[in-house]
Amino acid sequence: TVQVKEREMSALKTVYPKGKPNTGVWEMRPIRVRVAGDVRTMVLIGVLPPNRCEDLKQLSVLQELDRYSDILTILFDKETEVSEYQNLKASTYYGGGENRQLSLSEVLDSCAWDNLETRRSELLAEIKSWTIESPPVDIECRKVTEKASDVEPEWHRIRFIPSINPCNGRLSIVVSEIDVSQLKTAQAEMRAVRRTQG
Repeated sequence: TVQVKEREMSALKTVYPKGKPNTGVWEMRPIRVRVAGDVRTMVLIGVLPPNRCEDLKQLSVLQELDRYSDILTILFDKETEVSEYQNLKASTYYGGGENRQLSLSEVLDSCAWDNLETRRSELLAEIKSWTIESPPVDIECRKVTEKASDVEPEWHRIRFIPSINPCNGRLSIVVSEIDVSQLKTAQAEMRAVRRTQG
């Protein structure tokens, strides 16, 4: 089956099966099907109830808001440890675009663990044993990236949160990262000032 390059159409329609009104959003998708060497063009029709359409609109709005957030957001499948969603900020930061799948290890490997490599292993083992009731885990780490340098280290606060993927019901891990480099610099400057005054 190959999708025809014509656009999908959707429209709010009311039909009257057995004389009763039934309103929904009809989505029509043209497809091309090859059957025993014969190629036919058909239209797949799906109908969503209006309340489901409202849910999808709200989801679209939330996704659009998250898309441009300054917080890096990634949704990982717990079993495969591969990303199923990442917002624009995370895609830009880790490279490769919004369709590239990231691994959970890739996020952990972007942290400088210094002499705490066992902490990385412990954190990964903890995440692998999670249930939906497990508490979130927060870490602050110095990032090892091309734009980070020893002169101006880049620090991120990363939160790992157990969650359920609303699309498939599978246990997932939400990872949110925020750049706290300026906060770290300000804290270091305040400590230096206190040492000179004390």
